[in-house]
Amino acid sequence: MAEKLLYKPEEFSEITGVPVETLSFWRKNNDGPPYVKLGRLVRYPHSALLKFITNNTHDPARGSRRKK
Repeated sequence: MAEKLLYKPEEFSEITGVPVETLSFWRKNNDGPPYVKLGRLVRYPHSALLKFITNNTHDPARGSRRKK
């Protein structure tokens, strides 16, 4: 399956487990993953999804999260 370029907040939420409400709160507070505004639409680039997952990956062998 081809990877998507942009994800709806609901799709980002489903993949990451972060509630849509939290994503909205982050956007309003200039926090959270990067996003794209297309008119009134909000979309998350595939690169932002990958970075979010990488930044929140825990390595038990190292005892902490991966470095950003």
